[in-house]
Amino acid sequence: MKFLFQPAEEGVPDDEKGGARLMIEEGCLEEPRVGAIFGLHVTSNHPTGMVGYRSGPLMASSDQFRVFLRGSGTHGAQPWRGIDPIVVGAQVVLGCRPSSRAASTSRRSPRW
Repeated sequence: MKFLFQPAEEGVPDDEKGGARLMIEEGCLEEPRVGAIFGLHVTSNHPTGMVGYRSGPLMASSDQFRVFLRGSGTHGAQPWRGIDPIVVGAQVVLGCRPSSRAASTSRRSPRW
């Protein structure tokens, strides 16, 4: 049995390395060779002293990205002649939410 503790698992600063990728590059799965991994994560979803479990992926990613939207101004009496970046931004947010739910393999909470 081998215990692995992943530093910076939620993400590292842009100018640093960390997380699982760096651990694997540095050989954490060798000597002794790891045949299976059971991941644990601290969460406030379970009462103290309880352990939740589920087979398959769970809490599998932390990503960041930036989106820049540019609009064009117009007169308030002719809004159709401009592009309101606030409205466009709201549509982007609303459009992203359903796809992230559809891509999830998790349809139920872990068992307690």
